[in-house]
Amino acid sequence: MSDNELLRYKTLIHNLNEAILVEDENRNISMVNQAFCDLFQIPVPPESLVGTDCSDSAEHSKHLFKDPENFVQSVEQHLKNRVTKRNEFFELTNGKLLERDYIPIFHQKNYLGHLWVYKDLTRHYQLEDELQKAQQHLKEQSMTDPLTGLGNRRFLCDALTHLLVNHDENTPLSLCLIDLDDFKTINDNHGHYVGDKVLKSFA
Repeated sequence: MSDNELLRYKTLIHNLNEAILVEDENRNISMVNQAFCDLFQIPVPPESLVGTDCSDSAEHSKHLFKDPENFVQSVEQHLKNRVTKRNEFFELTNGKLLERDYIPIFHQKNYLGHLWVYKDLTRHYQLEDELQKAQQHLKEQSMTDPLTGLGNRRFLCDALTHLLVNHDENTPLSLCLIDLDDFKTINDNHGHYVGDKVLKSFA
């Protein structure tokens, strides 16, 4: 690989949003980018870390994780097994949500080190949660009468279907219907606003 090609790759890695750390077979840093330093609150330029020993880095960084012991154990397990592991989920104490990839590096079965990639997916998970809540809200709206807050006809059909499918034939099943006698006279004599209040109060 030419010097220009190597410079291109290094420049690409240093400008990625993902936090990148490459360690050699002795756990000395071969390459690290600014995103990694920012994520792990390392107050020095990434190039100054090249060549430093990472053997106890998990212990020094575990306080940033909500489950610090799980973080340390997972690092130790990967270094022992040397098997690629993608999309591990971690939560930081500051609320950030991360996914991590561990990729061992081999050349003709010779172990040369490994790559750690941390992706900050906090916003992704937030949007996913907001979408689920919005979908749940829409579902509730589609099955609820807006005036009384009771289940509407769609809710009733679903509930009755569920009861009929799951009910024990040896157990009685009853359906009660309630009607407000002469309710029309309330609307006629007092207006629909009062009629709505009566419906909500009765519901």
